[in-house]
Amino acid sequence: MNATSIDWLKVEEKPDKDHKVPGRTLIDFRAKITNQEKEIATLKDEIAKLTRVKNDLDAELKKANATNRDLLDKVKGLEKTIQDKDASISEKNNTISSLNGKNDGMKVMIESTVNEKDKQIKTLIDEKNNMKVTLEGKIQGLESDKSILLESEAKLKQSVADLTSSCATWKEAKEDIEKERNDLAQNLKILEDEMAARDYDLFKKLLKERAGRAAQTMADKPLK
Repeated sequence: MNATSIDWLKVEEKPDKDHKVPGRTLIDFRAKITNQEKEIATLKDEIAKLTRVKNDLDAELKKANATNRDLLDKVKGLEKTIQDKDASISEKNNTISSLNGKNDGMKVMIESTVNEKDKQIKTLIDEKNNMKVTLEGKIQGLESDKSILLESEAKLKQSVADLTSSCATWKEAKEDIEKERNDLAQNLKILEDEMAARDYDLFKKLLKERAGRAAQTMADKPLK
């Protein structure tokens, strides 16, 4: 008798009542339950492993999604940068084209200006050479004038030295005359005193006249 020989309807009708079950059936049930428990335990281990793997995969997926979003943002930023660069390149190409057109005109104008400047430079060089010749002549004349001035300066210095010596001599002569005049005045005073004492009026008059003539003679004497 196996598990299929159990009247399950009666068991379900009277679950609290004992029912006759063959031993082999119970053994088979126990074996099946044991196997199922082992399978359940194995399945639980597998589920735990799968859960851990799933969690790891979920974490990696989140990280990958975040990385993917960052990459998408960077891609969008790069696309925007590329668009801006393309626009800038296009604008620069237009500018280059415009500048090339202007450059041709500027080139012609510059060549004309360079030719004009060359003519002006040549004229300036000629003027410089002429001025150089003129200045060299003036320099020679100034050098000659300098020599003359130096010679004149030397003569003036000598004249000043001579005048200084003459002034010293004149001062000495003047001092000598002053001394002689003072001596005469002193002598005259002495004579006047003597004449006053003796009451010689005539003699006194003659002496004064003589002293006056002597003083005038000394005053008219030329200085050396």
